[in-house]
Amino acid sequence: MLRIARSCFFSIDALEKYMGRLFSSVEEAIGMELREARKRYLKFVSLPLGGGLIGAIDQYVLGYGIIPSEYRNVLYVVAIIGILAFAFLWGRRHVAALERMRRVAFEKSFVAGELLSYIRSFAGARFSLDEPVGYEQIRLMITIAWPALSLYFAESY
Repeated sequence: MLRIARSCFFSIDALEKYMGRLFSSVEEAIGMELREARKRYLKFVSLPLGGGLIGAIDQYVLGYGIIPSEYRNVLYVVAIIGILAFAFLWGRRHVAALERMRRVAFEKSFVAGELLSYIRSFAGARFSLDEPVGYEQIRLMITIAWPALSLYFAESY
């Protein structure tokens, strides 16, 4: 009976470690995506993008006389403000979505931790009886918890 109890608690510990690694890898992936989003944001705001847009304005809009050259500076200011507004809105939306995903991952890890705590408490209660009964349920709970928690985590990523 002691061997069965040890194997059950070992399996619960292994499942907890797996869930911890899974959550940390999700957290790391979200962090990398956030860093990428911030880099893209800086590229949107950077001078090469503004310079390219201003060069296109010079060549096509002012070069073909679509807009009089007296409005050149106004057109440049409008273009730069447009780039900054687009970058701000894009960055804000993208970063906010990633932050929501991080929050969801944290909530899911909390639920997974609660389930594992329940399984551990249930196992402790079953094995602490004078005559342990129903310990087969513990094995079944652990076996089902592996794919269930993996799918629960993977569902939204």
